[in-house]
Amino acid sequence: MADPYDPPTLTGYNATPPADDGTEVDANKVTWAKIKEKLGDPLKTFTESMNTKVNAAFDTVSSLFFSTTVKAVDYTVLTTDGGELFLWDTTTARTATLPAAASAGNGFRVSFKKTTSDTNTLTIDGNASETIDGATTITLAAQYETVSIVCDGSNWHTGVFDGPRYAVGQLTRDLTAASGNVAYTGVGFRPKAIIIIGAQLAAVERLSWGMADASSEFSIIFPGSTTPTGDSLVAEIDGGGAGQQASLASFDTDGFTLTWTEVGAPGSATLTFNYLAFG
Repeated sequence: MADPYDPPTLTGYNATPPADDGTEVDANKVTWAKIKEKLGDPLKTFTESMNTKVNAAFDTVSSLFFSTTVKAVDYTVLTTDGGELFLWDTTTARTATLPAAASAGNGFRVSFKKTTSDTNTLTIDGNASETIDGATTITLAAQYETVSIVCDGSNWHTGVFDGPRYAVGQLTRDLTAASGNVAYTGVGFRPKAIIIIGAQLAAVERLSWGMADASSEFSIIFPGSTTPTGDSLVAEIDGGGAGQQASLASFDTDGFTLTWTEVGAPGSATLTFNYLAFG
């Protein structure tokens, strides 16, 4: 944050009065008007300006400390809301939209808390294409989850996040799809770990279960390999030993990318997987 105190400048003060040469001329006479010109009005104006600017600086500093406002509707945050902690009722899913970062300015901070115990979310949305930690939106899903968001003048960053961050979702994979990377978005944050579970209900029923973080991954197929394998996150194999398997390519700002590999020549089918991502 920039220095909140903007010092005033003393103006109107005669810093180079005429020399006193001892002569009794008008320029050397001490009159009230001249004292007022050289001291009174400029110093009075300077002191009043200083007082105004000190008050403004204290107002800016005080905005660093929370005041609270209850919300139960969609709302666009104002640039005058700096330092506010919004307590949000999400008995209906709600969205808080941030102001333009350029208008908010570097150091602008605002915080959000979901206060209700329902399953609805509070979505915090950057203005236009502006991002929050690289994602266009973040969500608060659990009661009492809290996040503080700080502006850098161009985009937004989470400062303090209080509460678990997780997302449940679903993805599909065509068994006959060619090998390659596929990005999955809509998680709402950059995950740190993920669990993916899939089931194939066919002539041969199979369950695939895997987990990964940024440094390791493994999966189990049942029936089949009940020994964890360290080279894949997802594996779905049909009765003939063919199928699809995937490893984690990356955790992204709003989801994750899997590297899929087609194994053999599997029959035509679309697999459904459920995932639990942790932030």
